[in-house]
Amino acid sequence: MRTAMEAPSAPGPRPFATTSPGAGGCDFLVDPDLNADESPVFWLPQLHSTTVVLVANPIATADTLRFQPDHWRGKRIERRAEDGLFLILINGTSEYRLWLPDPPSEGASVAALIPLDHSAEIRAAAAARFRVYALAAEVEHSPRAPPRLSLARHIGRLRALDAHLDGASYRSIADTLFGRSRLANEPWKTCSLRDTTIRLVRTGMKLMRGGYLEFLRGCSRQAE
Repeated sequence: MRTAMEAPSAPGPRPFATTSPGAGGCDFLVDPDLNADESPVFWLPQLHSTTVVLVANPIATADTLRFQPDHWRGKRIERRAEDGLFLILINGTSEYRLWLPDPPSEGASVAALIPLDHSAEIRAAAAARFRVYALAAEVEHSPRAPPRLSLARHIGRLRALDAHLDGASYRSIADTLFGRSRLANEPWKTCSLRDTTIRLVRTGMKLMRGGYLEFLRGCSRQAE
């Protein structure tokens, strides 16, 4: 994962820099008062399959897409580093991520570089979706967005994992997640929610140990 604090920066102004008066006036690349979900995160393109890699177009045509970020709608967050320019484009509920290893000049013709790996189809779909956005067409949803039910399950897995790592028993975790009233009708050792709780903790452990990378790759298979 690449964050604004971790990426090496090229010379020049840092768009997210702020000063901490209480710590000797040191600069931070991200405001430390921001919550985690409020500060931008830049993922490594090789891990994040829907990051579109833009390069100079070797076969430019009359209607080819051109690098004109000032013309693109919505909010733009950029990060310049030694390995290129990273962009996060937010338009309503839609988000687009770009990496330009060798940033072109304004108006230059660009092409999407799609490695022929296991995520090639996902990368191609992300590139096509970005093209539609850049041409100012209406796009509402990203490809393979996880359904709300899946998100709720992952939240439960992570809550169970946090409690387990904090030393809570499976029974205590089940009480918190499902409520004591649902556990009162069955002996704990044979309760169906006991197995569910253990499975949530084990799946949360898998996510913590690298399973979360499957989400970045756009894989449809959920961790079990």
